[in-house]
Amino acid sequence: MIMMVLGGYFFSIDTAAYQEIVHCRSWQWVENEVIEQAPDLQFTGARPEVIQLKGTMFPAFKGGALQMSGLSLLAGRGVPLLLVSGLGLVMGFWVIEAVEENKFTFTEYGQPQKIEFSITLKKFGNMAKAIAALRANPLSAIGVSDPSSLNPANMSLGTFGL
Repeated sequence: MIMMVLGGYFFSIDTAAYQEIVHCRSWQWVENEVIEQAPDLQFTGARPEVIQLKGTMFPAFKGGALQMSGLSLLAGRGVPLLLVSGLGLVMGFWVIEAVEENKFTFTEYGQPQKIEFSITLKKFGNMAKAIAALRANPLSAIGVSDPSSLNPANMSLGTFGL
């Protein structure tokens, strides 16, 4: 069962199943100093939405220890990614701002038995730029910046963020 899709990365029990979503919407108010009075506040608009996904993986059971590396590779491509909920709701384009891992309880070979992760996504507000990028390369919505990388001879674990 797919919980969410970001670009070409599928969040599920078999990859990185998040247990918590923090969705932050905020607005900016600038202070204008006034002599001998409290400052006036001026509304300047909405800030980009931020979503933080938090979860725990047990690589020996499900998920694998390379899942966060795959997301980091996807983030390093520097392209906005389409975010779709498990129910099919298209949430727009988002960028991966941070990927954090905390690893615990290691095997004798240094492999973690438990990985706690946090992924921070920020909404990409420039839809005109995202649409222009899609027209130039429709596969950019799933994190493929170079369509020739889909040639089976050129495939690697990083092709789809895995």
